[in-house]
Amino acid sequence: MTSIMKTINIIYQPGYGGHFLKYLFSLDSTTSPQGEADSNNRLTNYNFNNALKFKNWYEYHISHSYDAVVRDYPVTVTCEHPKEFVNNSNSVNYIVDLSYADFSSYWLVSTKQRWNYFPSLRVGEFEQEQQIRKEFNFQSISMDAFLDPNQWDIEYRRVSKSMGIPVQIDQARELYWSWYNLRVRPLKEDFNQLAKQQHSEYQRKRLQHQLYGNLTDQAWTIFYDGIRGADWPDCSSQDLIDTLPNNIQTELFTKYLKQ
Repeated sequence: MTSIMKTINIIYQPGYGGHFLKYLFSLDSTTSPQGEADSNNRLTNYNFNNALKFKNWYEYHISHSYDAVVRDYPVTVTCEHPKEFVNNSNSVNYIVDLSYADFSSYWLVSTKQRWNYFPSLRVGEFEQEQQIRKEFNFQSISMDAFLDPNQWDIEYRRVSKSMGIPVQIDQARELYWSWYNLRVRPLKEDFNQLAKQQHSEYQRKRLQHQLYGNLTDQAWTIFYDGIRGADWPDCSSQDLIDTLPNNIQTELFTKYLKQ
């Protein structure tokens, strides 16, 4: 039995398409398959049309939380959230970037709203990601490119070349469209119906989520009472931030958002 020659570790925030990226870069037979799928059956098992067999995304996500099968393969692709990241000198690290462009923010926030805020950042995870970005050398994967059906294949080829993984464009195309039609297309159609002035609402909600994570109402109240001004009204839950005066919301997002 030969040993694994290379481990590629992809760091991504919850909701950034980690399952998709893990499957996409594990299509080639030189990579360890995710789960027990052999190389000939990978696309069948990875195809996101499988999600239609479940009543919601959460059940599908849990049932398909595959880890790579480490056997006689030159490359293993792993994915993990910033909270789990531990630097390993034997790994090549990539990190998933998602810009604050209007649709990118809408896609992330609306996806979580539809899934009852699953998957979610844990408290402090955004700050932890910012810290490890400063400390370690990550190569970038653009999720914005994968949200664009005219750009995804360029990014797929670029990253595959960087990873040293052969391109499997036909399989990648089928996998991509199964993911895009499930995760992106419906939201793109809804986004196109929004008025322009509504776009910033989703950028603000994204910042709110990154700053406060999943604080309980009790934890939020302790935090809010510790920083509130004398004239600030009560706010018993972070879900009520939208009801605060605009000047207070602005201060929360500018003064207390840790960069």
